[in-house]
Amino acid sequence: MTSAGRPRRPRRDALENLDRILRAAREVFAAEGTEVSIEAVAARSGLGLGTIYRHFANKDALITDLARRLLTDAVELAETHAASGDPAALTGYLWDVSRLLAGQPGIIRRSWKFPGSDELTDRSRQAQARLVAQAQAAGLIRRDLSPEDVAVTLWAITGILDTARQLPRSGWERHLETVLAAWQPGTPPFTQPSLTPADIDAIIDGTAV
Repeated sequence: MTSAGRPRRPRRDALENLDRILRAAREVFAAEGTEVSIEAVAARSGLGLGTIYRHFANKDALITDLARRLLTDAVELAETHAASGDPAALTGYLWDVSRLLAGQPGIIRRSWKFPGSDELTDRSRQAQARLVAQAQAAGLIRRDLSPEDVAVTLWAITGILDTARQLPRSGWERHLETVLAAWQPGTPPFTQPSLTPADIDAIIDGTAV
């Protein structure tokens, strides 16, 4: 605390070190997965382990911070697209958020669930529901599409990115194109029911069987 009782601002060099750590971690985890040691992050960043541990208690804390930042960016994308009022914003959102996820394939699975993620997840669902409703009201997508179908689509894309991160082309773009084509009005009705919010919760929590 300062003498006036205000929190002390982080020093510029501390902020620069944090940025180097986060950038290095994203690169290392994207290339090798989160199983890699924190020493590899230190080597990529050019900083010592002591510097990293001044910012993060352990590797899991670092991964959680990256996941929180990624989910926050994804939620803000959804809310920005929903607030635009553009009936076609759902498609733009899906492409933008998928590109965001594609830039951080090493941690995308963790971005769905981490301590304190519930509020962000709720905001994301609300924005996705608005995007679906806007597109349906304008007749741009089929009436039997649910917001949970959007969540499943993004879950599938994270799986593609997570398992194919070593390949030059993961295939997520083609997958999204086929999904969007199936969402067009006039296509045959779905034969299977939509998942429920509880089903999505079970998938995120890892309790689905």
